[in-house]
Amino acid sequence: MTNKIKFIFNRLKSPSFGGVWGGLVLLCGSAHAQTAIDIENIPNTFKANKWLRVNGNVAASAIYTGGNAASNLRSPFVWNINANVNANILGQINLPFSFNITDVGTQYTHPVAPTRLSLMPTYKWITAYIGDANMTFSPYTLNGHLFRGLGVQVRPNDALQLSVMYGRFQKAVPYDSLNKSLVASYKRMGYGTNVELKKEKYNVGVSFFAAKDEMNSLTNLPDSIPIQPKQNIAASIHGGVKLDNGLELTAEYGTSILTEDLRAANTDEKNIFKDIIPNKTSTHYFHALKAGLNYTYKTSSIGVGYERVDPNYQTLGAYYFVNDVENITINLAQSLFKEKAKLNANLGFQKDDLDGNKASTNKRVVGSVSLNYTPSEKLMLDLSYSNFQTYMNIKPQAIQDTISLQPVDTLNFTQIAQNATANINYTISSNKQYSHVLSLMLSFQDAADKQGGILSRGNGSQFYNAMLSYSYGF
Repeated sequence: MTNKIKFIFNRLKSPSFGGVWGGLVLLCGSAHAQTAIDIENIPNTFKANKWLRVNGNVAASAIYTGGNAASNLRSPFVWNINANVNANILGQINLPFSFNITDVGTQYTHPVAPTRLSLMPTYKWITAYIGDANMTFSPYTLNGHLFRGLGVQVRPNDALQLSVMYGRFQKAVPYDSLNKSLVASYKRMGYGTNVELKKEKYNVGVSFFAAKDEMNSLTNLPDSIPIQPKQNIAASIHGGVKLDNGLELTAEYGTSILTEDLRAANTDEKNIFKDIIPNKTSTHYFHALKAGLNYTYKTSSIGVGYERVDPNYQTLGAYYFVNDVENITINLAQSLFKEKAKLNANLGFQKDDLDGNKASTNKRVVGSVSLNYTPSEKLMLDLSYSNFQTYMNIKPQAIQDTISLQPVDTLNFTQIAQNATANINYTISSNKQYSHVLSLMLSFQDAADKQGGILSRGNGSQFYNAMLSYSYGF
């Protein structure tokens, strides 16, 4: 046992493993804090030499860039080292550890550093997020934004799950007049919680997220720079229910209160979160709604969905957000030929300009159908087709503003794109030692732009692609 442990540590201290050895020391040190261990199995675990197991991967990469155009925005040589290592102690405690170390941007200060260090120890139904981590509560509240801090997720049983987090979402970056590519930012702290209850027939969940910029964290910022300290509160509630007749209903409602500038004047308007975020002249309210109804009967399934997101809906817990949209979707799934074939079809409608304030309106229609057919163990076919169409209408006011530059009939645009693919895989022979597989892939794409209902020359294109491949595996 001693030799085996020594081998592992010597291996991790080798140059090829970089800084993983220090990470493993941290892992072992944090293991002492775990006290709830299955004592009865410890002797058996030591006898089997399984008290400590380490596995994972380490990767290193470097990029050199050269050219005849000098630029101070890109370093000619950059390197990156990342690792994902897991240590299992006594067969009871998992300590995943990951890091990403790079010299990208070392000469700059970023709101979110490219170098990351995270530790996610787990014991039974408890998981901790320490360091640089990300958690997802809801697409309308906290959705995968990286933070530096602490998070905990507990799942005492299959039905209940509770998550909490607190940390820094971006650090303060001072204004640098000599580096125009660097965006100044305030220090932003945030916290949130998420509770979910899942049963066989129903589920319900509530999430809450709040973030606020520290106004005194950034000084000497010129008034001409449009960077304001923000504050945000977002909450959502979602649920679903399954009925005995095959019907399933899901719904989620989200709301976000965003203050664009904390320095703005207060107003007398009240809100339910007035003790956390006061109303100011720059405070805005946003709403989002998503619902779906699905019906399943034997091997058939059909469903409809609806989603509406207010214009400019955003939270400080997400990097980007698709807003000002209304979506209607229809989906169908059917098994055929004694479940050897599966047919899926989808149809979607989308439009924007929900408030009618934009100069143009976009409408989109998307349809797709796919068939997966496996008539035998040797032959497999995948067929798919999709059609995408978008229509843009320039409103009369915008036409009046640009009529001196463009004819009116060119201000209605329609884009049409359709794709068809076929993949055929045939296994010539296969056993435990080797396999011979022949594959054929065919694809077709047709795209066109219409202006005023007319397809002009040069506004259409067609692509054909075919590939035949043979693979030998052993």
